[in-house]
Parts: sequence; structure tokens; C-alpha cells
Amino acid sequence: MATTSNPQHARLDALTGIRGLAALWVVSEHFFCSYEMNLLYDRGYQFLTPLTLFQKGYLAVDIFFILSGFIMALVHQKDFLQWRWHQVKEFLILRLARIYPVHLFALYAYFLYAIKYNMFAADPPRYSFISLLYSVLLLHTALLPEGRIVWNVPAWSICVEWFAYLAFPFMAYCLGRKKGVLFNLGMLGVLSCFYSAYFLLGGFDSLDWYSGPNAFVKISFEFTMGYALFNLYARYRQQSQFAQPWLGDVGTLFSLLGVIGLIFGQLPDIFCIPFFLLLIFSLATPGPVSRFLFANPLMLVLGTVSYSIYMSHHLILGIFFKEQFGSMSHAISHQPLMLNFMAQFFIYVLGISALMYLVIEKPMRELLRAHFVSKKPA
Repeated sequence: MATTSNPQHARLDALTGIRGLAALWVVSEHFFCSYEMNLLYDRGYQFLTPLTLFQKGYLAVDIFFILSGFIMALVHQKDFLQWRWHQVKEFLILRLARIYPVHLFALYAYFLYAIKYNMFAADPPRYSFISLLYSVLLLHTALLPEGRIVWNVPAWSICVEWFAYLAFPFMAYCLGRKKGVLFNLGMLGVLSCFYSAYFLLGGFDSLDWYSGPNAFVKISFEFTMGYALFNLYARYRQQSQFAQPWLGDVGTLFSLLGVIGLIFGQLPDIFCIPFFLLLIFSLATPGPVSRFLFANPLMLVLGTVSYSIYMSHHLILGIFFKEQFGSMSHAISHQPLMLNFMAQFFIYVLGISALMYLVIEKPMRELLRAHFVSKKPA
């Protein structure tokens, strides 16, 4: 969601920033709650013993899914008010250009990793050739058994997001003209009730749904909520007497405190969803505090490379522990050295992700758009 000269898009810089923060939240969970770090905790290392906030890093994916529906409606809803197959084709090419080059490169890097560290023998179910084929085809979350983790772990969400992209043109065609406040509030209410009922009556204790049917339930509800949220946002922006920046700041701070309170209060994850909706709505209409927190230059850079961060960090984590775990085990009692190891990991993630964005993500996206799409969207 790059900044453009379009004032409507310029107001959405804070949403770019929240993507960067959400990506780092996922990275923090996978690092501090990893098998290797848990071994260190068992051996007596106590600093940053998985904080509750880190343990809930998977909730960042819920932010991504809601935000995805919001942005798809912002950029592409108008393209499907009338059904044109060439518009559908170009939309899907644009989405593939956005997600697929990085996904494919990450799989290639994982293949080299599996060869170097003999992961085919060490973990055959995860590193099987059939799961690699399914991953290449973006079918792994749908076709593999529930609970199976394969190859690049975060890529499960790319599979289900591709499902949402396939459904989006039909959604926009059917709902694109229904922009009334009551309709979209009602849709959000109905979706929230059914989602909550599915979660609570199903006896779930978290939204950490990364495989099987539940992964598709998650994207279906949250992407559609994001879509409806955009229509409410669009109507809100038209009512200048109500669209006050300070309200955006109040909503941002209230939603952040609400999520933190729910997490530390150990309440069901499903109750975080309304706060995520409020957070995205508020950051789309930010005041000075929200812009300071989420639209500053650092957060904009993190948000810009957030997809590369998300897709590369798990492989970097695997290599890092393969190479450094022995040294970390001997440094348990040496706090500065342990902090140095942690800093190294996050520096590697940020540096490699930035390089991946500059060399793979951005050039390939632009190349595919130039060759296969007749017009480039804002």
C-alpha cells in the first residue's frame, strides 16, 4: 500500500505502518515461542520467557485478512460493478504478481535449505515432494491433512488469501452497489455473530487456525468483514462533519488497549476481532497521534517490506538456529551475549527482507504487471 499522490491513498499511510507492526508480531511469536527457545527456557534462561503478547502473534494474520478485504474493496470494488471477464483476469494476474514471486522464491530457498541440512531425512512429512508440489500450486492448505506444517510455514495464509482473491470479483459484483450504512453495518453484525458462534460453540480456545477447513473459515469471515468495513469507511469520509481526526486517534488508542487487555486477560481470541475492525477503521481516518505512531518513516518502510518479512523470516529462523543454537546454549547465563544473538536475528530478518523486496518482490511485480495487465491500478 505505497503512498501515492492520491489524497485518499495518502491518508492510508497508517495502514501501511500497521502491516509492518503486524509482521514483526508474527516474527516475534515464531522466534520467542520456537522449539529452540523453549529448550533454552527449560535450561534456565528466563529473560523474555515467552511473553503473553508474543504467544499471540498469530493474531496478526487476522489483521492482515481484514485489511486485505478493506484494501481490495478500496482499489478494485469499482472494477466489478459490471461483469467483464477481462477485468477478472487482470485482477487475478495483479494478485498473483503481488504474492507469487516471493512465495516461489521462498520455496526455492527452502528447497536449498532442505538439501543443505538434510531435512528430507530429518522431517520427511514436512519436506515431502508432494507437499512441495501443492505449495507451488497454492493448494497446500486445502489438500494436506489438518495440522500438517509444510515447507514455508507462513505460506498457509497465502493459499487461503488466493481463495479470497478468486471469490472477490463475485463478491464485488453482487455487493458493489450496496454501500448503505445500514446494509454494511448489518452485514458486519451478522458476520460477527456467526463467526463468534462458530468459535464459541465449536469449543475453540484460539484463532490459531493455519490448516484445514478452519483456515478457510477464518479468511471467509475476516476478508468479508474488511470488505464491509471499507464501505462504511467510504460513507464516513463523505460526512465531513463526523470525520474528525481526533476520533481516529481515540479509536486507535482504544482498540490497541482493548486488544492488549483481552490478551493479558486471557479472554477468547474471537473478542479481538471487533477491536481489529475498529483499529483499521481508525487508522484509515488517522489523527496526529495515529500518524505519529504508524505513519512515521520507519513504520512506512516496515510496512512496505512487510510481505517479504512475513514470507522470509521462518526460513531465516531455521538457518539461524541451525548455526547459532549451540553458541546460544552456552551463553544462557550471559545476558548481553544473549541479547546480541536476538538482535542479530532481527537484523538478519530486516536486512534480508529489504533485499528480497528490492530484488524479487518489487521488480517481479512490476514486470508481470507491465506484460500482462493493460492498466496499472493506483
